[in-house]
Amino acid sequence: MPKDKTATHEKLVPIVKQEFLRYGYEKASVNRIAEAAGMSAAGLYRHYRDKEDMFASLVGETLAAFDRLCRTWQNGSLQSYVDYDPFGMTWTGELLDYVYTHFDGLKLLICCSAGSKYGDFEDQLILKEEISSKEFAKSRQNAGARPISMKDEQWHLVATLYVKALMEIIRHDMPREKAEEHIAFIKEFLYPGMKKLYGL
Repeated sequence: MPKDKTATHEKLVPIVKQEFLRYGYEKASVNRIAEAAGMSAAGLYRHYRDKEDMFASLVGETLAAFDRLCRTWQNGSLQSYVDYDPFGMTWTGELLDYVYTHFDGLKLLICCSAGSKYGDFEDQLILKEEISSKEFAKSRQNAGARPISMKDEQWHLVATLYVKALMEIIRHDMPREKAEEHIAFIKEFLYPGMKKLYGL
């Protein structure tokens, strides 16, 4: 849907966002949104096709920015293995810049998307992490290193621990300073194991 630039549409965006943040996708009410905006449900549908379209309009830029960030990280994946640190200052800064630029969008995706087509967003993050971890271990093996041999379910467990731990930043509405402390805490426990895992 072409972006509606009218004053009415601009007024609707925060109302729609608040409805989904408060009630989640499944319990969000089109009638309640229309009432808060002072219009009929029919009037609301002149701006959005349906509830799915409302939700998509709120998370679209968050998803696009995440794809851009992933490409940036992939392009930087040729760093020397000696410098490998998934919790380093550069990575942490880029991640948190993204998180706090798109906090509401991530909150919607992580905490409020059940029942929508984005309901598996966190599972998809875990899958991406699992795939990239296996690829990195394979590249280490091809370079002559001896990463730990793991079963698929073990790779999945490690990826789940990593992603779930990071997403606590969103779930608990951490301010940035607290998020930095949280990542440092995760690093203390996970980074030694990751280095061992990849034979570093």
